[in-house]
Amino acid sequence: MKIGKACAVFMQIDSDKYTVEEKGTAILEVLKMPTHNGITKDAMLRVIKFLLYLAFDVPEPEAKICAGGCIRNFSDPLEHCDGCEFGSESEAGHNAG
Repeated sequence: MKIGKACAVFMQIDSDKYTVEEKGTAILEVLKMPTHNGITKDAMLRVIKFLLYLAFDVPEPEAKICAGGCIRNFSDPLEHCDGCEFGSESEAGHNAG
């Protein structure tokens, strides 16, 4: 695998476009690179998460339902809220007024 494709696969590690074998090859190619200045911290963390879930049976963190009715998983530090507010009386399907 050429380094350009390896970096593309690495940066899209969560994509279903690539097989687990392609992802593994890409990770190996990126590891062999002399520097990693073009790889973001976010991409590195996503690859670590991918490998962790591949190697171990990691339980899914509990999701919460916000006051607007959307479900957010704040146990995952890689997930970001888009501004919704959690309410103490939240219910699924409840719309914020």
